[in-house]
Amino acid sequence: MDELTERIEIYKTYVTTLTATADRRQRATAVHFGMFVLVVTIAGAVGQSNPEFPLSLAFLVSISWFSIIRYYRHLEEEKISVIEELERGMSFTAFRDERERFQQKYRRGGTLTDIERFIPTTLLTCSLALLVLFLFMLLLESV
Repeated sequence: MDELTERIEIYKTYVTTLTATADRRQRATAVHFGMFVLVVTIAGAVGQSNPEFPLSLAFLVSISWFSIIRYYRHLEEEKISVIEELERGMSFTAFRDERERFQQKYRRGGTLTDIERFIPTTLLTCSLALLVLFLFMLLLESV
């Protein structure tokens, strides 16, 4: 196998794994969204008698969700870097060209990661604020 054929095979493997990584990222987001719905359900069932439990769950789900998004973002960035590096030795630069065009046209709206982070960030902020409020109210009741 000559060097160009070998590079193309490695390139195809990286493109395939990049697609698989994006699919896993979407599934992880769906799982975390399902966990968020479960937390809301638990909050509705036990929220009055035990509000710190669903708030703590919401906090943990949002931290986990945020971490997963961050992990997959870094993994995808590294895979794209390797693909772009492989393209340097080839006559085409499809990934780099697409990335540059996309960034020129749509960068103003933020990245997919920015959009994905919105829900867990909101969940984290709200659960933390409500948890602090709950603890403050407990402190006031004990005084």
